[in-house]
Amino acid sequence: MTDYQTFVDADGIEWLRICRSAEVHERHGKRIEIDVEFDLALFRVSGNVHCVSNVCPHKRMPVIYDGVIEHGIVTCPMHGWRYDVRTGQKDAGTSKLPCYQTREEDGWVYVNLQ
Repeated sequence: MTDYQTFVDADGIEWLRICRSAEVHERHGKRIEIDVEFDLALFRVSGNVHCVSNVCPHKRMPVIYDGVIEHGIVTCPMHGWRYDVRTGQKDAGTSKLPCYQTREEDGWVYVNLQ
């Protein structure tokens, strides 16, 4: 596991610094492996960074970051399920990817894993 820096904001929310902002691009996902519990996929949509679980709920494979993304919707490369990276919601059915709150500050991306 990489040494990730954390800080607690004025509202008591703990933020984990996970990568530089410049590493997250429009139309491409970025994988961040925190530990066995948190394998994350970052996406930039309309300038904002969004974070969802990188683990596909269908086959439990860490591939979401590698999916095609258009208009905030990522298509899983394993089987074509589509998820909104802003909400984690699947386009049909009840399956959902866990979402994590993000923020960018001083050229870094932070995530709240709570």
